Amino acid sequence: MHAASPARARIDALDARLIRLVQERAAISAGIQTTRVAAGGSRLDLAREAEIIHTYSRALGPVVGRDLGCLVLKACRGQAAAAVGGGRHGFLGPAGTFTEVALDALGGVPASERVALPSVPAALEAVREGEVADAVVPLENSHSEAVIETLDELALGQPVTITGEVWLPVEFVLAARPGTALDDVAVVATHPQAFAQTSGWLEAHLPRAVFEPASSTAEAAETLGRPGRVHNAAICSPAAAARYGLQVLAPDLLAPHSAHTRFVRVRAAAATTPSGQDLTSVVVGMQGRQLSHVVTELASARVPMVRMHSRLHGAQSDRERFLWLDCSGHIHDEKLAQSLSRLSDVFDVRYLGSYPACPHTALATTGGAA
Repeated sequence: MHAASPARARIDALDARLIRLVQERAAISAGIQTTRVAAGGSRLDLAREAEIIHTYSRALGPVVGRDLGCLVLKACRGQAAAAVGGGRHGFLGPAGTFTEVALDALGGVPASERVALPSVPAALEAVREGEVADAVVPLENSHSEAVIETLDELALGQPVTITGEVWLPVEFVLAARPGTALDDVAVVATHPQAFAQTSGWLEAHLPRAVFEPASSTAEAAETLGRPGRVHNAAICSPAAAARYGLQVLAPDLLAPHSAHTRFVRVRAAAATTPSGQDLTSVVVGMQGRQLSHVVTELASARVPMVRMHSRLHGAQSDRERFLWLDCSGHIHDEKLAQSLSRLSDVFDVRYLGSYPACPHTALATTGGAA
């Protein structure tokens, strides 16, 4: 017998127990949803789901716990009734995120119709499930750094359609609970994107501080001092610091430079009419083929390529490269449609949507492809 066999047998038994627990949880969840829908309510309780994700994050860490919580919720969602999105509009929460500001910029909605969602995957899943009519999520910043979880979800998850974009200026402050001094800061929490943008300031002023990832800058501010969270400072917006009663230890961490973040609005399925100033987003699975083929095709068709992100996805032994492309024009433009059709003969092409280009789109072209 192999020396590890008893341990492996125990793991197999634990896996079988986990499966039974998930099945039991799914059955209970389906019953709750049936009762809720029969009473005229929504199939999913997104506020309750946010609490559950927080419980997993507190127990297992903000990254692994959040991801596992989302997976458990997805596995246990009963199919009790058809989902209803109605007039609800999702955004990456909690309240006070830059994404909520982007929601306003894209056509603000009443507070009663806003749904703050705990992560990008949760926001997009709410769209897919029909629990919200649409959702706004961050995509990239003006230094051509993509928000990886958004890129991967849109490129590889169940398809949704981008219907709008907006570029917004962002400002970061270092905030803490009242009475905290700058020298007291040991652990700083923020979204990984914000951390990358402010890493120069942190290296200069807090070189020994430890970074703790958060699902958003506002979530980092909101959870300061919460049990299970070890950070004692947050990098967030001035508005989030004020909303959650925090003291600003250092303002404008990006000075003297400026930064903008691109946000997109997505729906489960939507068609847009040409506006005359449109972008079309697609994902191209490379499957070992050459980038030059894609570039040559678009150039020969005279389709301007505004932006490109190259991304490796998957395990080290079986990684696949895909390209995110933003092209000038609408899918109804003949030359663009024909060019994408020719690419689809060679590559796996996913159409993500055609939508009006934000006037600030040119900001993204200054840093090259990520």
